[in-house]
Amino acid sequence: MMYQKKLLSEKIVENIVDLIVKGLFKPGDKMPNELQLSEELNISRATLREAIKTLESRNVLEVKRGIGTFVAEVPGLSKNPLGSEFINLSANPTILFSTIQFQAYQMMSRLKGITPHNLQNILDQHGVQNFEEVTISAYYTAVLTCIEAVAKILDDELSYRLLIVMHQLLLEYLEPLKITANDALRKYYLNWQDAFLNKEVETLKMTFNEIVKWTLEKAV
Repeated sequence: MMYQKKLLSEKIVENIVDLIVKGLFKPGDKMPNELQLSEELNISRATLREAIKTLESRNVLEVKRGIGTFVAEVPGLSKNPLGSEFINLSANPTILFSTIQFQAYQMMSRLKGITPHNLQNILDQHGVQNFEEVTISAYYTAVLTCIEAVAKILDDELSYRLLIVMHQLLLEYLEPLKITANDALRKYYLNWQDAFLNKEVETLKMTFNEIVKWTLEKAV
């Protein structure tokens, strides 16, 4: 009996994951309440709870006590996917920056697979549009969101998810510092943007490295 129950709960786990993969529930969506979901899946509430616990442990679902159960913002990936080094970013932020650089470089090296039209659309949608009162976080958001878009077009789900998580971690570190961008950072970013459009990989890496160096000088 216990074996059958375990098999059933695992089957429900697979069913719920399938619903998320198919887009019926999207990241951040609130799931139906326990009674509704158990009736829809034709299972007991005890079996549903067991399945939800499993999905919560895998970071597919997030249970907010007193509010409800939600699809995780990045389903299936921990907010700390690269190890315990990120627990105290203020103590050693260079670890995060170097990891982001490595992942961004990987995607920059694959730009040849993206059409100029798509690259222009990415910049139009995610690039910095207004340089007045732009914070350093806005530059990183522009660069990393563009790289995330490249990963999505290339259907590289793992890189896409890792970039999103590292982007979130980076903003959590930078935003409280309130570092104001200046003309030097703007120049680095504009050079990066031009290299992005022209698929100049080495220039992309060099300019992004300058942005990171500039940041570390101000933040550390």
